[in-house]
Amino acid sequence: AVAGGIAGLGGGLLGNASRQISSGESLFGVEDSLQAVNMVVIGGLGSVIGPLLGALWTLGLPAFFPDSNLISLMASSVGFLIVLMYFPGGFVQVAHNARDAIIGWAERRLVALPLLDSPSSAPSFVRDLRASLPATLAVRDVSVRFGGLQALRDVSIDVRDGEVVGLIGTNGAGKSTLMNAIGGFVPSTGSVELGGTDLSAMRPTARARAGLGRTFQAATLFPGLTVRETVQVALESRYRSSFVRSALFLDGAIEKRRSAAADDLIDFLGLGRYADSFISDLSTGTRRIVELGGLLAVGARVLCLDEPTAGVAQRETEAFGPLIVEIRREMQASMLVIEHDMPLIMSISDRIYCLEAGSVIAEGEPDAVRNDPLVIASYLGDDERAITRSHV
Repeated sequence: AVAGGIAGLGGGLLGNASRQISSGESLFGVEDSLQAVNMVVIGGLGSVIGPLLGALWTLGLPAFFPDSNLISLMASSVGFLIVLMYFPGGFVQVAHNARDAIIGWAERRLVALPLLDSPSSAPSFVRDLRASLPATLAVRDVSVRFGGLQALRDVSIDVRDGEVVGLIGTNGAGKSTLMNAIGGFVPSTGSVELGGTDLSAMRPTARARAGLGRTFQAATLFPGLTVRETVQVALESRYRSSFVRSALFLDGAIEKRRSAAADDLIDFLGLGRYADSFISDLSTGTRRIVELGGLLAVGARVLCLDEPTAGVAQRETEAFGPLIVEIRREMQASMLVIEHDMPLIMSISDRIYCLEAGSVIAEGEPDAVRNDPLVIASYLGDDERAITRSHV
């Protein structure tokens, strides 16, 4: 509707600009449409400066060299094909690549900045939600079978209010499958309760509305949104917009509250300097923190984090642990964390469960689990060096 309105406005202006219109005459022919497409594609779609550069190339070059057939071809069909082959994003892609190269060179030359700014206190709306709702997770006798494979067998775990629980085990032990069963993403037997409410028969969306938050190993966020916009999308669950009021620009008060809440949450997570950065421009570690901010924004009472430091640089991993501790301290948040980084999971967890072949083989405080013979044999192996590293 908006595009049609703009096209209609353009047609009206074009018609008024012509003093005389003959029968059958076309003011905007097929060749004009193709030329407009050339401008946008050659310059670069998705930016304001891109079509302007495309217009300079398509119309400006022939104007400066009116007698050159080569320039005419480069500004139309041949130039269009060359740009599509080598620069699918248009001239703007060249500028972005140059910018990224300069920034990368500067980062390598300069001292590395810390991953996060100093976090502020937790936003009041998140603290109030935590204070009013119990955040306890009780999983009882959960089993999952894929055909002839028994992925989980009668697994029972508890996450108490304000507690960080670690989930460790070898690859294929069933950690992610258990988290998928808790979230309702795979068929399972047994029961899952959150704050005394049985979630077993609920779909994943209903479990999320009940307060069960989940991150996945890959942070699948919208690459074309900024950090602030991403958090505002998550806050839509708390500050709902009316379609009609938004279309009529009458939702200003809600927009202001949502924007203020997003800024508070961004500052709390130490993401202030990235607030206006696109998700696609962030490092893996920073994207995972933005994803964590999304869970806090939707009001998740229990955070289920599936390998939050997977693929993350060591410097970012070292910053992630203190952030988890700060979230737990400020919000009394409950968390179930799958993690292969033993020093990290041992340092942030109150209790730890170890899975092996779909069953719990050990449970307790970090020191007790770390020194359990079954855990050493299953997870760390018999190598003394691996055992020593786990105590760092």
